[in-house]
Amino acid sequence: MSICFAFLCNDAGLSTTAQAAFRQALTVDGGAPHGWGWSYYQAGEPLLRKQPRGLRAEPLDLCARMAHLRTHLVIGQVAGPTAEPRTMENTQPFRFRNWTYCQIGAIPRLEEVLPELLRAIPDFMRRNIHGASAGELLFHLFLAFLNDAGRLDDDQLPAQQASAALGSALTYLDRLQRDHGGPATELCCLATNGKVVLATRRGLPLALARHSAYLNVGRDVDERRLSYPHLKSIVIIGGRAFAGAGWETIADHTSVCVDPSLNIEHCPGSA
Repeated sequence: MSICFAFLCNDAGLSTTAQAAFRQALTVDGGAPHGWGWSYYQAGEPLLRKQPRGLRAEPLDLCARMAHLRTHLVIGQVAGPTAEPRTMENTQPFRFRNWTYCQIGAIPRLEEVLPELLRAIPDFMRRNIHGASAGELLFHLFLAFLNDAGRLDDDQLPAQQASAALGSALTYLDRLQRDHGGPATELCCLATNGKVVLATRRGLPLALARHSAYLNVGRDVDERRLSYPHLKSIVIIGGRAFAGAGWETIADHTSVCVDPSLNIEHCPGSA
């Protein structure tokens, strides 16, 4: 199973405690035979961990894998079968400056639209493309639209501006595919600059859940109960449908943005 995910919390020192509320959702039963990776932020800088070869037999418990991290934000992907070579360069997430990005879903007829996609990306961004992944191309197309709007390095990027840039990138891709007689792309994608987190879907499931008031979550060395009433967290998962209590399904062709205070804003996506 291929998924992309984002985890956010308001206390980096308690990220392991916050993640535990989502352990079941962040466990991939089939393992990760096609690789996995994530990015996380510390002191405002994105750091990447990638595993192109993955795990075959046992379930992949992402919470256990992330237990050593002390961070307020992680985005990542568990890869599915793909024709792309399983190399470090093709393993998601991708990074450009403070931005990181991951997605599930391929671009149909990529080889036919590739020349026009590359022409839409400025030279200084194209030099950052190291692999042969559809996700890496769409990431840089999104960044190109942010750059056109003068928002590429804006730490205070408004949610509407981020959503508009991603929507413009997807609309441009749709036009290229129509011109070449191809179908529309089905995908879920996540992007962040370490401040705002942006997620959108086109045909594939995308869901969000929140958790707060972590009460009686364990005991300290003196056997006193531990509670963290200030702690809040959000998880966003693409590629898997959730129907249980506490899960919100994101509407198709809609973006959801989360700011550093964990406020959630829904924005129109591409048409």
